Amino acid sequence: MFTCLSHDIIAHEVTHAIVHRLRPYFLEPTNVDVLAFHEAFSDIVALFQRFSYRDLLVEYIQNARGNLLESKMLVELAQQFGYARGSGKPLRSAIGVEASKVDLKKTIEAHDRGAILVSAVFDGYSRAFQNRIADLIRIATGGSGELPRGRLQQDLVNRLATEASQLAERFLRMCFRAFDYMPPVDVTFGDFLRALVTSDFELNPEDREEVRYGVIEAFRERKIFPTGVHSLAEDSLLWPNQVNGPIPQLESHIMDLARQLLARSASALDQVSSPRRKRREKEPSAAAGFDAPSPIQTYQQSVIESEVEESERDLDFAKDLNKKMAIQLQQYADDNRSLLGLGAQHDVACRGFHAVHRVGADQRLIIELVAQFMQTDKTRTETLGGIPFRAGATVIFDSEGNVRYIASKPMVDANLPADLQRAAAARLKSAELCVEALDCRDPTMPFADEEYLAQRMKLRAQFRALHEGLGHG
Repeated sequence: MFTCLSHDIIAHEVTHAIVHRLRPYFLEPTNVDVLAFHEAFSDIVALFQRFSYRDLLVEYIQNARGNLLESKMLVELAQQFGYARGSGKPLRSAIGVEASKVDLKKTIEAHDRGAILVSAVFDGYSRAFQNRIADLIRIATGGSGELPRGRLQQDLVNRLATEASQLAERFLRMCFRAFDYMPPVDVTFGDFLRALVTSDFELNPEDREEVRYGVIEAFRERKIFPTGVHSLAEDSLLWPNQVNGPIPQLESHIMDLARQLLARSASALDQVSSPRRKRREKEPSAAAGFDAPSPIQTYQQSVIESEVEESERDLDFAKDLNKKMAIQLQQYADDNRSLLGLGAQHDVACRGFHAVHRVGADQRLIIELVAQFMQTDKTRTETLGGIPFRAGATVIFDSEGNVRYIASKPMVDANLPADLQRAAAARLKSAELCVEALDCRDPTMPFADEEYLAQRMKLRAQFRALHEGLGHG
């Protein structure tokens, strides 16, 4: 079995790299959901990527008579790989976990636990798909809802394939947009649900097709409940705009830098899609200047997360702008650390920031600035098996510098309010329980030396350990 020829495996592994690029600390197992989220999100992308191949999609829908859940080719992942391993079944399935049989407390292994999240997301997709095609089925069946025997009419199949493909693209985009609304550390399945709901609410507040409702219901059936909310009502799931009192808006000098950042990123994106630019790329010449930075490289330099090193003069401004912005945002977070749920004993770092331009369902232009702040407590490294205890907050600002949302993971600090102290203590306890749970699954623990014991969680925070030592694929 040549895994380099498997679409599912390639999409899965590349997504691992994307997730690690967007949130590098999502590989530190600070609770049992962290590594499972990595696996689940990679499976989700691989799954929904299939729906972009329209010719195959039409064939599978025809064979399944419009019922996506009946099409193994659409819901089963890495079929060839699974059979080649001798298991007699695909590696994983989007419907392999029944909601009524889910037991999160007993499901620890990253792939098995991740499969629960995959099933929840795909269940939400399936509900939304049924809502979207209900009128087509009524028309095709004269209102009876019973499709005739034999092959379906091709026009109907084509329409069903269009709806399935468009909806899959929406879910895929919704999942990726959720990263802007997730905390920088210690992610949980509940955090992902809140990020999904918040990100989609920003673009589509009305949700006439009840996409978010279906997703929330699928999570509820699997007993995936976010911490810090009183119900699964949509308003409760939206991230708050404060965690410890109102947070001041960004000062004018920071907003001046933010507007330059927004303008530069918008300009870079516009150049990427420019027809003139595309013609120049298709017609290389000496005059084109092969050493000039591409718009993609220019855009990469407009966000501080970029690791690309360039020396061209026209990128000097971006570097200088990034540096100034990082300093100002870090000072802002330091001045408001308690309002962000961060402690007084550890330095605050600006982990990253970037500008966001999106168009809502009602054609509104949505402009936001996303910033990530983080604290690290290295004094607990020994009890956590080699990884420090981290806290952080992702803050979403609007175009005027007002705080729209905060996804916060509080630090253990006696100066914070009692509710934040309890939340931080619960996070620390979850990290300790995660160490214990992974220790029980580690076959080398009876023979481990002091060096391994001191670094075991750090060693487990690697893709090799995830795929070989503590996982199964």
